[in-house]
Amino acid sequence: MDESRTILSEADRLRHEELWGSEGYFQNARKPEGEDGRVMIRRMNGGAHALLAAWGFKLLDGIVGGQAEGATEPEAIMDAGCGNDPAEDAAEPEATLDAGDSHVEGTTEPEAILDAGCGGGANLARWMDRCPGAKLTGLDFSPISVNESRRFNAEEISAGRCSVVQGDVMQMPFAENSFDCVSAFETVYFWPDIARAFAEVKRVLKPGGIFFICNESDALDQRAIDACKLIRGMRLYKAEELQVSLEQAGFGQIKLFRQPDTHYLAVIAKKLLSSKD
Repeated sequence: MDESRTILSEADRLRHEELWGSEGYFQNARKPEGEDGRVMIRRMNGGAHALLAAWGFKLLDGIVGGQAEGATEPEAIMDAGCGNDPAEDAAEPEATLDAGDSHVEGTTEPEAILDAGCGGGANLARWMDRCPGAKLTGLDFSPISVNESRRFNAEEISAGRCSVVQGDVMQMPFAENSFDCVSAFETVYFWPDIARAFAEVKRVLKPGGIFFICNESDALDQRAIDACKLIRGMRLYKAEELQVSLEQAGFGQIKLFRQPDTHYLAVIAKKLLSSKD
């Protein structure tokens, strides 16, 4: 995907700069609403969020899909007011394996992928680059996010490669065993009942399917802890907390990744084929 598509327009950049730091604007991180929500969700398509996505997708190499031909790392982009240092962001973080099996068996040629909490739709586009033979579905609770995601991926939607639906991760509008992979980028913070949500993810995954969680915070950095206090309904999770919840939901072959410098956190888990897997 051409990452220049994710750069804010000048008008949106100025509006974001004006609103940054206000409590009302921060609530749009949970459920974008109105014009300010639209600005927030477009901002989340790029900048530091693009760098996190690039880090996360690399962890899936050999498990789900592969590096898209001709794909490049996104350049560091500082969103006005976000506080990121482009010089620091430009360095590619390496993953530290905290726990889990040495390898998770997935599928390099998935047929169907769900991005739960798809936001502005950039990760849907990244998935389509990575897995050109797969049908992508985006799900989001916010009508603003659904509209923006459809706008961002309009060409692919017209071609039948992608669809975006409004819905609740607590009760997803999909049949059992529908997807080879479910991804959740920067969204499990806002799931009100994570046990129920993980059970729903497991339900819609095919046997042997992969659940991928990618968070900007591992709940160990003070900056994220302080920001979390400003956003109603947001909760940060440590890697071990996610692992326990996934195990309780019946997932296996769980791998935990952290990047100590950036506090990125990712989890790969599998819907087991049987209790012997």
